[in-house]
Amino acid sequence: MSSLQVLCFGDLNDFLPIRDRESWISISFQGRQTLKHLIESLGIPHPEIGTVTVDDQPAGLDDFGLEGSRVQVIPFRSGDIRLRPEELGFILDGHLGKLASYLRILGFDTLYHPDAADETLAATSAAEQRVLLTRDRGLLKRRVVVYGYCIRHDEISRQLQEVVNRYNLLEEIKLFSRCPRCNGRLMPVEKSAIADRLLANTRQFFNQFWQCPACGQVYWRGSHVDRILEQIQGLLPDR
Repeated sequence: MSSLQVLCFGDLNDFLPIRDRESWISISFQGRQTLKHLIESLGIPHPEIGTVTVDDQPAGLDDFGLEGSRVQVIPFRSGDIRLRPEELGFILDGHLGKLASYLRILGFDTLYHPDAADETLAATSAAEQRVLLTRDRGLLKRRVVVYGYCIRHDEISRQLQEVVNRYNLLEEIKLFSRCPRCNGRLMPVEKSAIADRLLANTRQFFNQFWQCPACGQVYWRGSHVDRILEQIQGLLPDR
């Protein structure tokens, strides 16, 4: 039986019991075990790991653990270019439907299929180079997942803040450019083309409309827009 010591920094401590946070943790292992396997045994998903050192020397997650070594595990900093693909897209698991809708409202390409299996989510994330957002650590630990993040909070505005800060999204927000229902890109539509689908009050008081070519849903700047803006106002200080 071999053993090594691991010290985790920053928000990687969110995944550890309180007693182990900011402390050296002893891990025992048999045979040849990768650092990925050993660190993930603590509950830390590999997509959240920015840098690893072994005895103060740079190391990779596929390196093998060494008897008596001291491993330091450092998270990504918010906005690190390694956190995201060049062409940004998200995929969310079935527990984050509200977050998916709001990311679409902010204009980000976001896949969400509430009944998708973990295997499908991981495979799609890898094949399409999408950032996988989930609260399931086990899902993020799947080897094929390259880009991913474990959402920490329950409340939607805080979840949005997490994602916007982590991926440096503030300058990329394009409000109301995507369909919250299906992720399609919204297009302006003439009122006359959809008038028969509108309630009387909507026809009377609104003249600008947008439609999703994918699902046909029609949108306008009604009172619901004010409610949405209240949720995200902290993300839009200059708007």
